[in-house]
Amino acid sequence: RSSPVLPGEETYLDVEEVADGMTFLAVGAVTLSPDQGFLAYSLDPRGNEVCEARVRELSTGNEWTLLEGRREEGDGGDAPDENQTRPLECDGSLVWDESGGLFWVRLDGSHRPHRLYHRRVLDGDGRWIDDQSDELLFEEDDGLYSLRISKSFDGRYLLVRSGSKEASEVRYVDLRPEYRERADDDVDGRGTKMELRTVAPRSEGVVYRVGHCRGHWLVQTNLGDGGTTTPNLGLRSCRVGDGGMGRWEPVTLAGTGEAAFDGGHGRSLDGVTVFTPADSSRTYAVATGREDGLPQVWVLDLDVDDTDGDDADASALSVSSMVRLGFPESACDTGIGPNRDPSLPYVALSYDSLVT
Repeated sequence: RSSPVLPGEETYLDVEEVADGMTFLAVGAVTLSPDQGFLAYSLDPRGNEVCEARVRELSTGNEWTLLEGRREEGDGGDAPDENQTRPLECDGSLVWDESGGLFWVRLDGSHRPHRLYHRRVLDGDGRWIDDQSDELLFEEDDGLYSLRISKSFDGRYLLVRSGSKEASEVRYVDLRPEYRERADDDVDGRGTKMELRTVAPRSEGVVYRVGHCRGHWLVQTNLGDGGTTTPNLGLRSCRVGDGGMGRWEPVTLAGTGEAAFDGGHGRSLDGVTVFTPADSSRTYAVATGREDGLPQVWVLDLDVDDTDGDDADASALSVSSMVRLGFPESACDTGIGPNRDPSLPYVALSYDSLVT
């Protein structure tokens, strides 16, 4: 239905309507399917940080609650009865694949996210088929690490981050079905085997996270030159598939060789979002962080080598220009806003000050 806030907006989820009759409700993930036809969302109805998951068909308003279901043998837990009607319990994160399935994460007894599952919920024609069967893709056995899942901004990869206070490790799956091995028992060609690959194995004291940029990983990490660690996150890159931290090279300014973000005290890095406008051959990274004691936003015009094979330059990603955005007030808080489409020629930013 139409939104009362802005003309032309459509309300996908009315939280007040969902919360009617409840004494507590917190919403977790809210995510649209790739074809924009279904909305998956999670909610915590009790305040214990254990979420339920629901899927809504936007054209009809039909809605289904994911139920506890069958687990693959050897997943480390007791499988509920096939007729179980208890809502699925998860950590609240939900990610769509490209074939009508959802990734979700199970909590252990201490509320630590530790198991990654995949469940098929739509058939090849986009119809609801949830059979309550789950495939265990990964289990984090180290009790110091928690799992977090997300999708790269361009939608190509599922990112699975195991993180502790002192270190992290990222795995990934290419979500495009044609880049995955077809299962032997696949009837309609929609199911595929998924193998998680590791960006770089965990190393004590090293934290990192990644974003995808035209065949490269943009790595935000505290790993500096010579294996040392830095006080802030710096920006490095490597090609997708180049395993190991030793393959990470600093992202530098063309001409000077200066690192865009070296992890030092002068300029800190909080996040990087990559845009490739549909009407342009250029790729831009919008970075957020701090400089001169204040939050800042930079736009980086990237030079990216798309060459594949033996002729590819392992570190062919540099910055042709880097501009720090200016704002009306010198003392302000700014950052990147809720962007959804990496092909747009503009970026939404958040901004506020004491008078704005």
